[in-house]
Amino acid sequence: MAHDAHADLMVRLLSRHAGLPVLLGAHGAKLAADRIYVIPAGSDGVVEDGSLTLKPPGAESMSTPSVNGLFS
Repeated sequence: MAHDAHADLMVRLLSRHAGLPVLLGAHGAKLAADRIYVIPAGSDGVVEDGSLTLKPPGAESMSTPSVNGLFS
């Protein structure tokens, strides 16, 4: 994802069509059910103790954000 406000654009586009609220993920945000979180460019998102943790991408990441960190 490009660093030039692409994440904000994704939030707006998804909000038009999703039946759930779409939010730009923020480090430390407490996750809630029935929400869609978009991870900002240049970060990977992982869930720790029910909160979103944004981390720098790993060296193995081909793109950021990468779903690999979330799924591991």
